Amino acid sequence: MKILAAVCYAATLFTLTGCKDKRLVDDLQWIDNTYNPHDGVSGSNGHGKTGWYNHAKGNSDVLASGVIETLKSDGCRFEIRAEDDPSDNVHKEMINSWVYKFNLRDLDPESVKTKSYTHYGGFDCEAFAPGELEAGGNRCDYAEMTVLTRNAQPVVQEDWHSLYPKLTGVDNQSSSSKKATEIWLSIRDLDYAKKFSAVFEDAIKRCGGTKGAAS
Repeated sequence: MKILAAVCYAATLFTLTGCKDKRLVDDLQWIDNTYNPHDGVSGSNGHGKTGWYNHAKGNSDVLASGVIETLKSDGCRFEIRAEDDPSDNVHKEMINSWVYKFNLRDLDPESVKTKSYTHYGGFDCEAFAPGELEAGGNRCDYAEMTVLTRNAQPVVQEDWHSLYPKLTGVDNQSSSSKKATEIWLSIRDLDYAKKFSAVFEDAIKRCGGTKGAAS
């Protein structure tokens, strides 16, 4: 598996040139085709734009907090780009953007976890009894996927940037960087999230990612 992964690095975005692991090629192309927006190609809006809504007067929905995320891959090397949705009601004073850069071979495939959240309010569905949220007119239709690095190694490059739109000069933005041990990804549509996490886990394994040593 590691030999196959090694020959899959000569690539641009999700197009793997000369990769002999066809299943890995299929995994990465499916991730790109379904998660990222392709407005000018397929018309797909993707699954990386999520938001938590509140009810307003007149039964209209108001975007309380939103995130826009995209994925980019160069073989097994991945990059997640995310930013706060500036149209929501939370990020008027500060807009954050962040980037994760990592290699799938450094992730633990058995650590892939998906949690569901509600469309309204952004409630953690695991904190409620089965059917309780639905009885109140809510539904669990958004998800967050998290993945840990093997043996908690700090090998994920995490870069943050904050912009303060109402300030001017050098004080209107700040940046920070660190090495992290976890990545997370917001996903619209819970059913899609379940399939996405399975495909992502398979891609990790095909890039040489293995379970960490027992503590």
